[in-house]
Amino acid sequence: MTSDHPQRVRSASWPWILLLCCLFGLVTQAAERELELPDGPIDERFDNDELRRYALARLEVERVQQDYRDVLRLSGLAAAERGRLVREANEKMLAALAQYQLTPELYNAIGRAAATRPALRRWLAAQRPPRAPTGVASAAD
Repeated sequence: MTSDHPQRVRSASWPWILLLCCLFGLVTQAAERELELPDGPIDERFDNDELRRYALARLEVERVQQDYRDVLRLSGLAAAERGRLVREANEKMLAALAQYQLTPELYNAIGRAAATRPALRRWLAAQRPPRAPTGVASAAD
């Protein structure tokens, strides 16, 4: 005697799949609206172009920091080598800021403003590209 249990499970899962698809669509639409710039400035002290450049530069600076953070955790590094790596990381971060036409002072000022203003922090967080799930090869691989 065969059971119709698998068929009942399949037919019962369709409403849930449909509900999840609808929710995903709503979340995607909300995220797209969040990425749009408001009519006025996001923050009165900075123009929107500076904030866009900050968001891009921040990604590059964080990537450099992560790369060097991993290397600097090695305990066998001599002090001279550690100092050289820190200088090298600083040069790369300054180059990233220069690439996006930001001064270190402006970069730090926007970062401090984002720390105290939730709306600016949310907008900057929305500018980050989505992270790929672990174990998934990227296009560069």
